[in-house]
Amino acid sequence: MTGCDQGSVRPAGEPRPLDIILIAASCLRPDLMIGGHPRSTTPRLDAWLRRARIFTHCRTVSGSTLPACGSILTGQLPDHHGLEHQHAALEVPTLAGLLGDDFDRLAIVHEAAAGDLQVDRDDASRPGQPSCWAADFDRCLSFSPGDHQGVFAAAAGFLGERADAGSPGLLFFHTSLPGDQVAETGGRSLAEEPQVAGNQRGLCELDRRLADLFGLIDFQRSVVALVGDHGSGIRPRLGRVGHGGRLHDDLLHVPLCLWTPDGTGPAAGTDDRICSTLDLVPTLLAVLGRPAAGLPGRSLMEPAGLGHRALTAADRSCGFLPGSLKRYEADRHRIEVAAEITWPLKRIHTRIDDVVAEEWYHLANDPAEEQELGGLAPPPELPRLSIVVALDDRPEFERHVEASPLFTGGRHQWIVLDNTANRISTDICRIYAEGQAQAEEELIIFAHQDVFFPPGWEQDLAAALARLSEIDPDWGVIGSVGVAADPARSGARRLVGHWCDPRGYQRLGPLPAAVQSLDELWLGIRRASGLRFDESLPGFHCYGMDLCLTAEARGLGCHAIDAFVWHKYRGPDGALLEHPAASPKIARRKGEAFAAEVQPGYRYVGEKWRARMPFLSTSMRWLDPEDLTFRGPGAAGGGPGRATRGEGSR
Repeated sequence: MTGCDQGSVRPAGEPRPLDIILIAASCLRPDLMIGGHPRSTTPRLDAWLRRARIFTHCRTVSGSTLPACGSILTGQLPDHHGLEHQHAALEVPTLAGLLGDDFDRLAIVHEAAAGDLQVDRDDASRPGQPSCWAADFDRCLSFSPGDHQGVFAAAAGFLGERADAGSPGLLFFHTSLPGDQVAETGGRSLAEEPQVAGNQRGLCELDRRLADLFGLIDFQRSVVALVGDHGSGIRPRLGRVGHGGRLHDDLLHVPLCLWTPDGTGPAAGTDDRICSTLDLVPTLLAVLGRPAAGLPGRSLMEPAGLGHRALTAADRSCGFLPGSLKRYEADRHRIEVAAEITWPLKRIHTRIDDVVAEEWYHLANDPAEEQELGGLAPPPELPRLSIVVALDDRPEFERHVEASPLFTGGRHQWIVLDNTANRISTDICRIYAEGQAQAEEELIIFAHQDVFFPPGWEQDLAAALARLSEIDPDWGVIGSVGVAADPARSGARRLVGHWCDPRGYQRLGPLPAAVQSLDELWLGIRRASGLRFDESLPGFHCYGMDLCLTAEARGLGCHAIDAFVWHKYRGPDGALLEHPAASPKIARRKGEAFAAEVQPGYRYVGEKWRARMPFLSTSMRWLDPEDLTFRGPGAAGGGPGRATRGEGSR
């Protein structure tokens, strides 16, 4: 092997940087390994995996090998790094280029990850040189499909030299196991079982060969990452076989395992954060103490935290329409396949020439993506709804309620009351009373203008109401988020429900659950219950607490039900609100002006229901009948409250 230019001289006694071993395996699926399959498919790797940080929710950026590997190596999306198809050119530096020539840099790949090859026509025995990696790596070796012995032997040779090497090394190693075993089963025409068997055979072979390689690695001098470039489709019944041309999670959900020397990286164990193969480059650079400015990924060295993240994926090499096995090639058709994951929601957009398809999935409810939500007809058992919305910010309304399939479906009565500049009233209960007077249906929903009702919400609501009718057929108030009081601890609350807000995804149950109060993001009542909002209650706050107490006083139950919504989904720029600080409305809740705005309604409810204290809402506490001064979300009665996940989202 040719040595690399040593570059600058390292001071005497200074340890050389860690080696970087980056292994990408084709068609690797987490549900068929790492505890995802009832039978151990990687018994030899299991001992190594117990020492790794395993990221259980990693997504790749493409279902095709070359663009996916390009993103693993550059930390950039395919439309930025340029390797969107086999004849494209790399347009940004790879990890090898970012590390520099202090490292001995070797790329070993199968042809699918190689791009165009520079072949020495005078020496047929010499492996082709992948031109897309040649600029950054000192050596690039490409092997023909099926030559697994050559690939692993080359990797073993490089690793065997590391003990005596004076320079740190970077090995990028791509293997087409277990994908080749799947291909040998016959591909799209076979039933699912033979293809699964092929994937398992490939995993067993990968397990044996990788375990041998791992035995050559000094893990105290190396950072090692094992990642799938993409998964593999093994479900012909759903039109999902092979890879490329679509972006369902059987292709995008990939394993990511990271080993770091003691004290240099995250501890061994599982990590459930939503992450991307784009995160590998910034993570590896962070372990080495190097900055990673300008990259879209995030270092997995950082704590996971709460909040959200939007992940995107694309494929322009080929395309399939949903449910079809007919393959369209990019050289003959205009193809756009794009996906966005904002956990737990996923949207896939497919265009083949002038044919456009949209798919929506709820990944937490349906991880196998068997139930496409976007094209569902309203369930016949769900009656028409009257939905009341008080509007004072039309762009916010357009980004949320108006963008919801519930709004665009045209089945329900929408009562949108424009209260811009308080033209109707300064009191929300008076506005809602006007909406209730216009309502024509038995079931009336009162919703904030910043709530997104995702595809499938009508089905969720119908199923939730059916379950609730078995428990409490004469219920009073329903919503997605509620507070169940803890009688053993005064002032303590237990949130229940199924929702998203900028603090993150929450599914707290079991549901339906009887609650003391419901969050006001949406509230549902039945006309026959006789419940009304108290038009004497001043301002725009505390009305949900008052309505629930009114229902309780009449012997009517209040329940959080399993009807998922997203509260504060998009910001003014249309981008995902990833954390509370990104929402000006949430940030404002910490100020004195907000407390002064809430105080009249807070005192009114406290005085009205003084004999019922203590009681709690999702963001307020009424604990002391003698102290009705509101001091901010989570605080009341003269003492500070304890913040709870999901609080203060309104």
